Amino acid sequence: SEVDIASNSEITPATVTGTCTAAYVTALSIACAGVRNKTIVVVNTDAASTMKYRIRGFAKSGSSYYNEIQAEATLAASTSQPHVIENSYDVITVEVIDGTGHATYAIDYCGGQ
Repeated sequence: SEVDIASNSEITPATVTGTCTAAYVTALSIACAGVRNKTIVVVNTDAASTMKYRIRGFAKSGSSYYNEIQAEATLAASTSQPHVIENSYDVITVEVIDGTGHATYAIDYCGGQ
């Protein structure tokens, strides 16, 4: 799910949801140039399966070079992990993949000055 944010503005709080698969997919892509503070909370909403995720920051949209904000991490069933990101990025992505099964997830996010 792609979210476009005008420069120097706020990111309206929102949530994306989905189900993990056997390959990494981009669950959330936030265009956030000019937004100083970002909060992303990755939630494993599945009652039984674990999931894995990673967060990447790109200085320029479309680039294949990124900063690994969060290396691959595992979330147990029915748990969450917040991330507060203060560095400047043009785009931040959250990618998800199966852990022990096709876990369902929710990703809450917001941002501002």
